[in-house]
Amino acid sequence: MSESISFLPFWDALTDSEKAAINHSVFIQKYEKGTVIHQYSGNCIGLNILQKGRARIFITSPEGDEITLCRLLEGEVCILSAACMIHNLNFDIDIAYEEDTESCIIPKDVFKAVSDTNPSVKDFTLGMVANNFSIIMDRFNQFAFSSMRNRLSNALLEHYRLEKSRTLHLTHDALARDLGTAREVVTRLLNQFQSEGLVLLSRGEITLLDPESLSLSS
Repeated sequence: MSESISFLPFWDALTDSEKAAINHSVFIQKYEKGTVIHQYSGNCIGLNILQKGRARIFITSPEGDEITLCRLLEGEVCILSAACMIHNLNFDIDIAYEEDTESCIIPKDVFKAVSDTNPSVKDFTLGMVANNFSIIMDRFNQFAFSSMRNRLSNALLEHYRLEKSRTLHLTHDALARDLGTAREVVTRLLNQFQSEGLVLLSRGEITLLDPESLSLSS
């Protein structure tokens, strides 16, 4: 199992006994595509390292509207699983698995015990929280201060980078969930983009005709 976690920045700074403790406790957790779990600081099972697949991290308003905070890709550490290692840092989020996913989990008690005695692990945890807090704050700033046109452009470009294709298998509903808005708003703006020659719309697909111009329009 060590090959699944030895890429972590703090691995070489661990003692043999710390490596052994982690190797003996780490396990694989599998999630089917479409699975949604609610996670809060009290039910965190440990440090979550995504080995295969993709996950969307989002928050939900009391009215049921969703806002995507970030996505977790292969080889990345779930930011909230790092945050749950910090005492009195509370959170309440949802995770949707967009592909069949396998995660490598270092149990919370084991990781916390190593973090408490090894400064490199503690620095990693604090650094993860600080870096990803900046990402989430940037997303909130976009939500608060950017126009919906800009936010939609950025969302399309994000999916373009994720899919590595100009043809996105993406519905208007999915984009609306990403952006925390109504489907009708997304449809109206996409029709505008199509009239400007930026995208081509078809059932269940959005083709980016000119990603560079779409980027400039955001």
